[in-house]
Amino acid sequence: SVAVAAGDFQSLSPQALKSLHTISAFTKRHGAITEFKANDIDKPIAEITPATVIPREAKVVGETELYAKVLRIGGKVAKAMLELQDGSVIYCEVPVDIAIELGHRLYKTAIFSGLATWSANTLELEEFSITGFYDFPTRTADEVFSEIRRHAGNSFKNISDVNEFVSVIRRGEDYQ
Repeated sequence: SVAVAAGDFQSLSPQALKSLHTISAFTKRHGAITEFKANDIDKPIAEITPATVIPREAKVVGETELYAKVLRIGGKVAKAMLELQDGSVIYCEVPVDIAIELGHRLYKTAIFSGLATWSANTLELEEFSITGFYDFPTRTADEVFSEIRRHAGNSFKNISDVNEFVSVIRRGEDYQ
């Protein structure tokens, strides 16, 4: 109520802003005034009128990839339930042809590409729509190190003091 009265919407959580948008829409639709009051006080602490502008939370949108396990797929409107690395779950829109392929990969981990939306304030992933995926490569540590060796070649052969090399790189200097 205090934030609404002061017009300080930046301090409010995304959930609070979403609720205020619902209240504001109702207020505008009915040409009403919404009052925020405390139990024992007749005078409102704050008001939302049809002229009140409640800002939308800033979002960041972009293409990205997610590493996740497929927990559920399907529905009348195709959706995938994915478990992310941190254990959180997200429901994603998915084209039907990709949903059919994912149906054969339940409880398996894959890398998903698509369009993501994050909260600009918290950087939490809010939405993700899948445009493609590929199986997560399963390799042993030996295979991974062999591949790194193949790509790096002899680039690090002449480094005698690894700790000094890393320290120099971290300071942004050139290693001689």
